[in-house]
Amino acid sequence: MHQRIVFITKIADVSYEKFHLDWNMVHSHLLVPTVNLRGYRQDRPVPAQWGRGRYDGIAELFYDSAELEQEAFDSHQSKVIREHEHSFMVEELTFSALVDEQVELDGPRTASRVMSLTGRLADVPRELASRISVLNLDQAEPLTGSRQVLSVWTTSEMDAIAVKDALGGEAEGHDTYLVTPVNIVTPPAERLNR
Repeated sequence: MHQRIVFITKIADVSYEKFHLDWNMVHSHLLVPTVNLRGYRQDRPVPAQWGRGRYDGIAELFYDSAELEQEAFDSHQSKVIREHEHSFMVEELTFSALVDEQVELDGPRTASRVMSLTGRLADVPRELASRISVLNLDQAEPLTGSRQVLSVWTTSEMDAIAVKDALGGEAEGHDTYLVTPVNIVTPPAERLNR
């Protein structure tokens, strides 16, 4: 499975409520019919974290191959989507990379997830995690220089908070997000859980 991750920064004068509503209710409906798209997940920070990190949302897109992603990007629908993106996100402050997932603990994806650009795998309390993976990026995130995203799925929001705190919490210099993942389009389970 070919996967892309996008760290999104909202336009400054748009409220967090409007940004998340527009991203979820309008943008996702434009994106879903895109040719070749096999999966799409929005990882939205919980409201308590709005404005505490560099990014306001994280999107994941899944295709069968790089060629099919390029075909989707070149489509007319993609041009419509990019026009809409200018209404709610800052392109220059948004970061996109290809992902190679390395699974450390293979378990279910749940309703609570912690994503960290600066956290260390060794600091994850494994007893709180249902699934742990390292998302290796094809390029470095510009602000932290990280080429990895630590992804920890937990069975409850309380466990996710504890994982976030173990990875550095909201201390300055730590880019760790407690998010609610929402699958807008879900790839077949056997592909996601490989």
